[in-house]
Amino acid sequence: MSTLNALLKHLLKENIEFVIVGDFAAVIYGTTIDTTRVEICTPFTEQTIEHLKSAFKDINPFFRGSENKVSFLEHAHNADGEKSIFLETDMGGIDVLASVEGVGDYTYLKEHSMTMPLFGQTCHVITVEDLIKEKSIEPDDHDMQVLAELKKIAAHD
Repeated sequence: MSTLNALLKHLLKENIEFVIVGDFAAVIYGTTIDTTRVEICTPFTEQTIEHLKSAFKDINPFFRGSENKVSFLEHAHNADGEKSIFLETDMGGIDVLASVEGVGDYTYLKEHSMTMPLFGQTCHVITVEDLIKEKSIEPDDHDMQVLAELKKIAAHD
């Protein structure tokens, strides 16, 4: 988790515009699950992609699952052309999403997010309610565990 914290600090330092979603958000809210990556939702514009390339230039980003470790710096858009990028870096994994299925796009998420102090900066995090919606879309066993914990957290708020 410490490398993921370093990755998040790096994103904040580089002034990347994002909302934390997925399992990393669940950890921030207090679930006990382990996660191997940071998941963010960001405006999916050429400017954002270029900003991400600049921010990641020193941490060796490559597309997760690519046999030859295809560099994000050289091929900024993923092969299938969808609005999601799944990367591994020297600091850990990161999923960059344009929207969260069942919840909404970056604009919606930012408007409805919680703002939290993280590492000396203010960060946007998907709400527990929206995170429950996200995890409820075709949940696997892992998501079911996360959902159970998130529902307990929501009940106490």
